[in-house]
Amino acid sequence: MFRLFKNKFRALKSWEIDVFHELLNQLGVEYKHYIAQLNFIEKVGVNRSDILNLISFIYPTSFYKKFENYKVYNYKLENLIIKDRRSSRNIVITLYFAHDIFLGYSSDLKDSTFEFDIKNIFYGDIKKKVWGEEGFRLIKKYLTSAELKHINRSDVYISSIEGVEYFHLKELSDGDFLGVNNNGVFFIVTHDPLEMKEITRVIACHILQFGNEPFN
Repeated sequence: MFRLFKNKFRALKSWEIDVFHELLNQLGVEYKHYIAQLNFIEKVGVNRSDILNLISFIYPTSFYKKFENYKVYNYKLENLIIKDRRSSRNIVITLYFAHDIFLGYSSDLKDSTFEFDIKNIFYGDIKKKVWGEEGFRLIKKYLTSAELKHINRSDVYISSIEGVEYFHLKELSDGDFLGVNNNGVFFIVTHDPLEMKEITRVIACHILQFGNEPFN
């Protein structure tokens, strides 16, 4: 899942357990089952991946046999912001999940230089994104091979709007984007005001290829 480098480990800190328990609980019902996984973490790996400042959770072998579910896609939650108790600055963190397992987190600060403040967690700008090749693999069932040629793989992520998940396919303007839901229906999702406008496949194909240029 992660490419490993140096053998650097430490124990999971008590404040990490408290913060992630609170955070996963506040994220909603679909994340609550990850709380129990915190009890199985044996140690954490520090900077043992090509992901900058990654803190990776290490579980016993028996844990993976019990909890791993390959039907669940890999994704990450970006733009979570937690205040640092030491410096009072905001830390931007990303949470990583794969096959229904909470894999760890990364931050914009190095390990041992911060301590999360459980009373100051900000959820407003969270983005849920599939990672690795997962996003591109998942949208293949909805798009033709010709349409896929116009997709930038790094643009594909999941956006949850009013409890409905949309695959983000192409950024348009002012936070608007072209998306497709898990029924293969295309939408223009506008940011202000928030609106999901269903569009035809023909129009969606035009946008994929030409962006916001007028459709003739």
